[in-house]
Amino acid sequence: MKQYDQKINLYFELKGLPESSQESYSRRMRAFLKYMNESNKIIENVTLEDIQLY
Repeated sequence: MKQYDQKINLYFELKGLPESSQESYSRRMRAFLKYMNESNKIIENVTLEDIQLY
């Protein structure tokens, strides 16, 4: 997750978006990653169907 956090942080910093947006996005990403992990799916192989089922 750290590699994703670093990229997300850089994106939000460069866009000048509020910290609250970054925190909200990070929470949602962690929830999705948890869902993928509990579904025994690898994030690198995520499909549109995985996202729709989430």
